[in-house]
Amino acid sequence: MTAKGRGVSVVLAAAFLISLTNVLAPILYDNGSNALTYLTLRFVFFVAVCRLWFRLRGISSDVTPRQRLNAYGAGGAYVVGAGCLLSSFAYIPVSMAVLILYLFPLLSMIATNALDRRPPNATEALCLLAAFMGLALALGVNFETLHPLGLGLAGLGAIGIAAFVVWSGRSLQDVDSTVSTYHMAVSGAVLATVATLASDSFTMDIPSLYGWLVFTAAVLSFAAAFFAMFSGVRLVGPVRFGMLMNTEPVITIALSLMLLGESLTVLQYAGAALIIGAVVVAQRAAGAVEKA
Repeated sequence: MTAKGRGVSVVLAAAFLISLTNVLAPILYDNGSNALTYLTLRFVFFVAVCRLWFRLRGISSDVTPRQRLNAYGAGGAYVVGAGCLLSSFAYIPVSMAVLILYLFPLLSMIATNALDRRPPNATEALCLLAAFMGLALALGVNFETLHPLGLGLAGLGAIGIAAFVVWSGRSLQDVDSTVSTYHMAVSGAVLATVATLASDSFTMDIPSLYGWLVFTAAVLSFAAAFFAMFSGVRLVGPVRFGMLMNTEPVITIALSLMLLGESLTVLQYAGAALIIGAVVVAQRAAGAVEKA
């Protein structure tokens, strides 16, 4: 398998793992936790695992001040994006919020082209727009409830994730992926902890073994997803990363069907097919450009 092929596999694995954490989250909430607690503990757990891994392998986490600043900035952008998305759920439907969040591939492409001072790739742009249209269908978006604050928070979420993608993809190429991911997670853990304590939202009243098993699966899948996302950006670049991550909602829908017993309409199936088609076309077009 080529390096690009490995990169695509890593990003698709990240999409699957993030989808799994999404599906497990409501089960976790029903068993004694909440969103901010979950956000905080999964970052803290990931940092602890990294520290243990470094100690066992004799790996140094030292980086230059500039590299640390870039890692903290990228990790902070991710937490801001995720936090804004979670907050938007209180004002607008989840499907609407996720749709707005998935403007981030377009924003990443625009930012990357601007920084590189080059015109956009027409095929990539059309595929990203097609994938966004597919998301609207696949998520079954209801446009009747349009709370301005909810829309604004979801939009900030998209900006935050796009900033993370571009920042980490361009500024941390010379840092070992494990080390850079660790420093990004540190900033995420600090910001999430501050937000949780400031809002007095911490709760882990999980009464059953089942609840603890769900919690363990959720934090383990997030830890793997977090590392895969940052590695994926480095391997395939921010634009292709954003395109491939459009598969995440499709995977989330599939897991919801299997694990939560949810159902889909014909239009939602059509939307999922449009997303997959857009990803395939974009990947073939990128491969043709690289071979030219």
